[in-house]
Amino acid sequence: IAPNSRVLELGPGGGSWTRAILSLVPNGEVHTVDIHDVTRFMDPSDWQGRLHCHRIEKNDYRFLADDYFDFFFSFGVLCHLARDERLEILTQALPKVRRGAHSIHEYGDWKKLDAIGWGNATSIPEDLKQVPENDSWWPHNDADEMAQEACDAGWLVVTPDLGFFKRDGVIVLRRPE
Repeated sequence: IAPNSRVLELGPGGGSWTRAILSLVPNGEVHTVDIHDVTRFMDPSDWQGRLHCHRIEKNDYRFLADDYFDFFFSFGVLCHLARDERLEILTQALPKVRRGAHSIHEYGDWKKLDAIGWGNATSIPEDLKQVPENDSWWPHNDADEMAQEACDAGWLVVTPDLGFFKRDGVIVLRRPE
């Protein structure tokens, strides 16, 4: 991320990552997309035109300019979405970032949960394994599935997991040139 980067953030929640990114792009801008009104947590008028909060009802990013963003990221979003919705988001976002731009996303990884033991994973009950994919607040996913979804959406996978967390994965993607 450069000081003049244009960043797209999916699901900013209370805006802690948003504010951190804004501090790294003093000559750039951050656009957030969320199903919730996040302006109650961070007021765009406080950021001299560098913060743009877009409320969406579905994963349709056609209103955003193509080839505009230098970086796309999310944290704490894809871990709550089933495969079809993750794929839809990655597909919709791809043309919005410039060619060669990177994207980073945290996601839930059930193989990691199995490895550390579900009882040792904060607030992830083992009986969640029995919940159907589309009804779960922590749908099934792992590094292999996440990488395949990203490829299916047209991204190049730089690494399927940075290995930062015992429970979750962090995938790094790049839009093809």
